[in-house]
Amino acid sequence: FSAGDKMLDAKRGIRSGLAGRSLIGMLSHSLAVCIAVFACLCLCRVAAVPVRPHEGDGFSPAENGMVGGCWQRGERVQAEELVHFRVAVKQSETGLKKLEEALLENSDPSSPQYGQHLSLDSVQELVAPPLHALQTVRQWLDGAGATGLQESSNGDFISGLVRADTAEVLLGVKLHRFECAASAARPTIIRTDETPRLPAFVSDVVDFVTPSYRFPAVKRIAKVVNAPPPIDTGVTPSMLRKLYNISANGGKSDTSQGVASFLGNYFSPSDLLSFQKQFSPESEGRTPKVVGANKPKSPTLEASLDLQYLMSVAPAVSTEFWYTSGSQPHNPGAEPFVEFLAALSRTPDKTVPKVFSISYADDEDQVEVGYARRVSVELQKAGARGLSMLVATGDGGVGGNTDQRCNGKPFIATFPASSPYITAVGGTWNQHPEVGFQISSGGFSNVFARPQYQHKAVHSFLKSAAGTLPSKHRYNATGRAFPDVAAQSASFCIKVKGKDDQGYGTSAAAPVVAAVIALLNDERVAKGKSTLGFVNPLVYAHLALFNDVTAGHNPGCGSSGFSAQAGWDPVTGAGTPDFGKLLELVLSLP
Repeated sequence: FSAGDKMLDAKRGIRSGLAGRSLIGMLSHSLAVCIAVFACLCLCRVAAVPVRPHEGDGFSPAENGMVGGCWQRGERVQAEELVHFRVAVKQSETGLKKLEEALLENSDPSSPQYGQHLSLDSVQELVAPPLHALQTVRQWLDGAGATGLQESSNGDFISGLVRADTAEVLLGVKLHRFECAASAARPTIIRTDETPRLPAFVSDVVDFVTPSYRFPAVKRIAKVVNAPPPIDTGVTPSMLRKLYNISANGGKSDTSQGVASFLGNYFSPSDLLSFQKQFSPESEGRTPKVVGANKPKSPTLEASLDLQYLMSVAPAVSTEFWYTSGSQPHNPGAEPFVEFLAALSRTPDKTVPKVFSISYADDEDQVEVGYARRVSVELQKAGARGLSMLVATGDGGVGGNTDQRCNGKPFIATFPASSPYITAVGGTWNQHPEVGFQISSGGFSNVFARPQYQHKAVHSFLKSAAGTLPSKHRYNATGRAFPDVAAQSASFCIKVKGKDDQGYGTSAAAPVVAAVIALLNDERVAKGKSTLGFVNPLVYAHLALFNDVTAGHNPGCGSSGFSAQAGWDPVTGAGTPDFGKLLELVLSLP
C-alpha cells in the first residue's frame, strides 16, 4: 500500500485494541495481520486501486456529499470489534447476457416464452462467478483472518467477520460509526468517509465490498409544502379499491406478497388490527409473517403505511414483512438493500413472495456505478424467477429523493427506481381526474441506458412535449426513463402508536400498485398460470389499460420539472392501474 500513514494508524489501533490481552494473543494476531498485508503487497505488486462511484480521478466521498443526508460521523470503531464484510464477486459475463435475454423473453407478452420463469437453481448456475474469482476472494478473506465465512449457493456473494483494524488495513481507510439522528429509529451503521483502495488482484474480480462509503437511504414519509387538501377525511383502502376498479380480494391461490423494510422501520400488530377494524374489515385478524426482526413497541409511520395498505388493498393475499436493518450485532457495516437482495437469493422458489413493495430511494448520483449495476443484476435475477419488484421513486420531483441540492444544476434521478429491471412507482393526488403529485420523483437515469421495452413510449413523449421540456442540459434524454406507473400518494389514513396519522409520498403509492400485481398473480395462479414476474414490458405494451394522468408536474432543482401529458410521462409513467382491464389481459396470456 502506498498510504504508509494509514498503515501506521492501523497498527496504533491494533496495539490499543489488544491492551490487556496475553502476549501470545498479541503476537498471534499481529503476525496474522502482517501475513495478510504481506500477501496483499506481494500479490498486488504494491498496487492498490481506488473504488470510485463515478468515472474520473480525485473522487472524495466526503467532498462530493456521499456522507450527506442525515448521517453524522461519530466515534471510530474499536480495533478488536468484528466488522461484517460482504464481497460481491463478479459474475460470469456470458451468463449475465443469457440472464438478461431470458428475463426479457419470459416477461414480453408477445413472446412464446412468456411466463416461463427460471428456477432459483437455474439462475444461480447461469451467473456463477468464474472459479479463479472465487478462489481469489476466499484467499483474501482467509488471509485477513475472517471468521464465519458464508457463501451464496453459487458464490457470487461471500461474507464473513473480520476485526476492524484488519478491515482498515485491507481497505486503506478508517472506519467510524455514523448515526442518522433525523430518523425516529436513530439507526447506526459502520462506514468510512474515505475512498477505499482494494488490492489490484481483488478489485479485478469484485463489483463492490462492504463496509464502504455508501450511506443507505433512510426512509421518511414526505413533508409536503403546499400539500393538496385531504380528500374528504383522507385516502382509505375502500377509496383506492373503488378508484382502481379492484373487485378481487385474493386468497384463491397460495401466492404471496411482501414488504421490504430497512433501518429501524417496524410495525405494531395492534396498530394493524386497529386499522383493519376501521378501514379494512375484509383483512381483519390477518397478520403478516415476519422475516427478520420486528419491534412492535417501536413502530414507525413508514413501515405502518406500507403494511397497512398492502394488506388492505389485497386483503386475502398472504403477506410477509421482511426486515433488514444493516445494523444488527456484528453487522452494522452491512448495506441493507444488498442484504435484502442476498436474502432473496437464498429463499426457495416455493416460499419466496412473488411481489415486493419497496420504499427505498437514493439519489442516483450518490451511488457507486459498480454497486448500482450489481444491484440491477440482482433485480434481473429476481424478475427471471417470476418475482415482481416495485419501488417508490422518491419525493423530490426532478430533484431526486428530497430536492435539496440541485438549483440550476442537472436533474437528479433516484435509485433503484432508475434501474431498468424494477417497476418504479410515482405519485398522484385528487380524483376524477387524478393529477400528478408535485413531489413525484421522475426523469431520466445518468447510469442506465433507455431499455428497448420503453423506447416507443418515451420517444413519443419527447416528441410531443418538445415545446414544454426543460433545457436539454438538465436531463439525459437517452437514459432509462421513470416512473413506470403511479398511484395515489397524498393524505393516506394510517394508525401509528395507537393514534391516527396521515402519510404522503410515493412510499404510499408503491404498496398500492404492489397489491394490484399480487391480486393479478392470485387470479393467474388459480387458473394454473405463472406469476407475472417483471411487469415493465407488459406495462409499456399495453399503456391503454392504465388510467392516463394528463395534469400535474414534478418541480425541483429550481425548475418546474416535467409535465404530465397523454401517454407515458416522467411524472406518472403510464398512469394508474385499472384492475378490471388488467385482469382481462393477464388471464388471456399464457
